[in-house]
Amino acid sequence: MEAVLVLLEGGTPNGPQALRASDGLVVDWDMVPGADPSKVYDRSGVGAALDLTIETLANVTWVPEGLRFDAATRADEFATDIDTALTASNELAIEMFVTPLNVNQEGPARIFSLADVSDPASDRNLMIGQGRWSGLSYEEIRVRCRTTTTDDDGLPALVTPSGSITPTQMHMVYNRAANGDEEYWINGVLVASGNRGGNFSNWQSAPLITLGNEASGVERPWLGTLGRVVVFDRPLTA
Repeated sequence: MEAVLVLLEGGTPNGPQALRASDGLVVDWDMVPGADPSKVYDRSGVGAALDLTIETLANVTWVPEGLRFDAATRADEFATDIDTALTASNELAIEMFVTPLNVNQEGPARIFSLADVSDPASDRNLMIGQGRWSGLSYEEIRVRCRTTTTDDDGLPALVTPSGSITPTQMHMVYNRAANGDEEYWINGVLVASGNRGGNFSNWQSAPLITLGNEASGVERPWLGTLGRVVVFDRPLTA
């Protein structure tokens, strides 16, 4: 059985009506504050909790919709368990509820990064970013997923069409199957797809998982609100 997420009518990404299957679940940052406001808690209940630490608490705000990045900072932690789970399956899904502050971000601005801390600018396992890079459109999502057929930066990227993102809350899913098929969904609509061959055997071990930026020392800040970020070790289905 493949993992399936169902958001009940009237539900919110981090509210009590959010219903998700546990099959393939690796980590679930529900963006609900806990006892320590500098922590982003993993509430998946799978293995040891992978709680992230917010680097500069003054640069974020906990809001009803989730965690809002107001200025450059990051929430991060080393992610050995994610690396182990995804390299074992050679599949993944990243599900996010994302509200960009604006569409004029560039770098691309890192929403989600899984990179080698010694060279996060160009040695990564996975990156989902918003906006302009090398003179291209601002209003798009770029996914760099490293396999044995890409370079160390995960290029070539899967890119959504120009104009596919707006400064409103969007439900996003990136899928990559073991046969190489990859998809990007926004609000239930397939907006980009392709085939990324190879496997994850060349992934860096013990990478740093970072939300809202790249690893420390490389600034690719993203501004906006994350309502939920969930990682599965298999693709999601509709």
